Amino acid sequence: MNKVTSMVQGKCPHCQQGDVFAHKQFYHPTKFSKMNETCDHCHTSFFPEPGFYTGAMYVSYALAIPIAFLVAMGLSYGFGASDEVSLGAMMMSILLMTPINFRLSRLIWLYLFGKTKTNQSNKYIS
Repeated sequence: MNKVTSMVQGKCPHCQQGDVFAHKQFYHPTKFSKMNETCDHCHTSFFPEPGFYTGAMYVSYALAIPIAFLVAMGLSYGFGASDEVSLGAMMMSILLMTPINFRLSRLIWLYLFGKTKTNQSNKYIS
């Protein structure tokens, strides 16, 4: 449970003390994507290779679609809203959840597939 808590708090996957993102607020509409290059505590690189976070798009999709679906179905079947209103609410929920979704998907990807051992010069230890 400690890894999950650290991931949700945006901490380094290696030492669980340094911050992955430059801004500590989990939901910031404009500065949500600014990441630190390395961990301030253990110097682990948060960018293990070029294009590393491309796969995080799949995680982002897996997080966004169920929420949008639940919003649309809740409005449509729960409140009898029209299809247009449900579609608009679904798009609005995806838009409003973008900062949280972006951070969570990158953190999940980093925790699952990121290399965590580095030396002081940020070169990977084989």
